[in-house]
Amino acid sequence: DWAKVNGELDFSYNLEIMVIPALVEQEYFGVHVIPEGFEELKVKTYAKLKELEPQIYEQVGHHFEINSSKQLSNVLYDEMGAPKLEKYKTKDDDVFSTDKHTLKDLEGAKNADGSPTYPIVGLIQKYKKMSTLLSSFYEKLPKLIEEDYLFPRYNPLRAATGRMTCQNPNIQQ
Repeated sequence: DWAKVNGELDFSYNLEIMVIPALVEQEYFGVHVIPEGFEELKVKTYAKLKELEPQIYEQVGHHFEINSSKQLSNVLYDEMGAPKLEKYKTKDDDVFSTDKHTLKDLEGAKNADGSPTYPIVGLIQKYKKMSTLLSSFYEKLPKLIEEDYLFPRYNPLRAATGRMTCQNPNIQQ
């Protein structure tokens, strides 16, 4: 019904119009941050990653590059026998997915007694999330701080999902 669609468009348009002044202000004046906090988060996250690594290696029985999709795919699917849910093509060969959605599906697999079929998946998810925070935020953002402020650029209409995006730097997670 056109009236319903038009009403939803009006609401969406009005909402975005109301947000624009706040976004412009943040772009111009910046977002205040505490630079020392990044170093503390970096140290704590790095320590947690070093704590998770041996737990993951112990379950697999050997060392591998956890952030390598190809090596993680080999471990999960070839060595541990996880069901091959989604495949994608790389330059050299086919690799089964290790993205967060696939890992979530694998984490949900349970044995007859209710225990996780692949307990390593929870550890890998924690590792990947912490590794992303470390590399994308705690290591990069401090280099972009200008006198205790970050100056991101907001894109209220850019994302296909309808949510706002942010870049230079991306401060979303």
